[in-house]
Amino acid sequence: MQNVLVPIIFLVIANLAVTVGVVRSASYRTSQKVLQSVIVWLLPVLGFAWIGYMLREDTFTTPKPNPYANRDDSQAFNLYSGDPANRH
Repeated sequence: MQNVLVPIIFLVIANLAVTVGVVRSASYRTSQKVLQSVIVWLLPVLGFAWIGYMLREDTFTTPKPNPYANRDDSQAFNLYSGDPANRH
């Protein structure tokens, strides 16, 4: 019985760790966090390995700078309006 209990405890701890990581992550919207947490618990081994890998990739990947971050709304609108004269 004790031989079966050790992997189950490890799996529960791993699932909890990944779930906490998903909840704390700023990379995902709330709906994504809920879905990923559900995946972790419905697919215990595959779920925590897959979602844990994605969390690790998000942690070590530097975000790309947003080229439109310092523009006001009218400039952004002109860029996406489809008028070739407004493209920079």
